[in-house]
Amino acid sequence: MQRKKAVLRIAGSLLGLLAIGSFPTSKLSAQTSIKTKNQVEIVAPSQPFQTSLNTFGGQAGPTFSAGTDQGTLSVTSLILTNLNNVVERVQVFQPSNPDACGLNAQIGGPGTIHLDLLLQPSSTLSLPFPSPLVFNPINGHSCIGIAGGQVPGIVVVQVTGFVS
Repeated sequence: MQRKKAVLRIAGSLLGLLAIGSFPTSKLSAQTSIKTKNQVEIVAPSQPFQTSLNTFGGQAGPTFSAGTDQGTLSVTSLILTNLNNVVERVQVFQPSNPDACGLNAQIGGPGTIHLDLLLQPSSTLSLPFPSPLVFNPINGHSCIGIAGGQVPGIVVVQVTGFVS
């Protein structure tokens, strides 16, 4: 009785393998089926990005931005340090300048990134972004800008991310 069950199991297994083997499972057909579905292709970051920005002082002071002219800037963390002994207001934004990143960055309009932060006296605020904060190019430039601080250089913003 045991022998008959063993023979039936082996025969069933062989029939199952034959049935599976009759379906086309080439690499090409598997790739084609994946590409026909709506899937997101994950692309590794092409180059790391890191910069340090200082405030220029006050609302009337110039704004500053840094970034890239090629690709999209994705920010993975911001570290803001208030070197003053009073609360400081800092704006982190996506500039909308027609020219390259740098001095006199214009705070972007509707649909752009804009963070308005109050930093405690003599403290550091760390903002990690598990899903990067993406600064899509505007006028061919992908920049992050800062403004604020009561005196020049009183707030330091360290930006870490990547350009893709």
